[in-house]
Amino acid sequence: MIEKLFGYKFANVRYGWRGATKADVAVATVWYSAAFVRDLPFDCIKCYFVQDYEALFNPMGDAYLLAENSYRYGLIPITIGRWLKHELAKRFQVPAFHFDFGADHSIYKVLPEVQRSLSVCFIYQPDKLRRCSRLGIEALGIVKHKRPE
Repeated sequence: MIEKLFGYKFANVRYGWRGATKADVAVATVWYSAAFVRDLPFDCIKCYFVQDYEALFNPMGDAYLLAENSYRYGLIPITIGRWLKHELAKRFQVPAFHFDFGADHSIYKVLPEVQRSLSVCFIYQPDKLRRCSRLGIEALGIVKHKRPE
């Protein structure tokens, strides 16, 4: 699958939770995989691909605290963007590496000659508490009241 998607070929790749074998590098990609990588019974480079501040995906409780604690496991964090790198340093004194968001600015750019119309986009996901769907609906009501056009 890696070769098909990305063009790289590796002799040995393992995916999943079972049958972890000795490796040179292990990468956690979500907060609950960080403990698994931390506890691997062999020496290797242990990284954490931090894609979001995942604690905030949960209301205050066990999942919030466990997600937040995952940044304290001693893994090498690699973040998307600089903000997460800054947050890990500020909140947890954890140095991290980062890379910038991947966008081709020759494609994704402002086109000043394009006429724009007024529009609003709201992603309504009530099953995801972090999306604050109820507040979003109320905000849309305020927009409609203030800008009826």
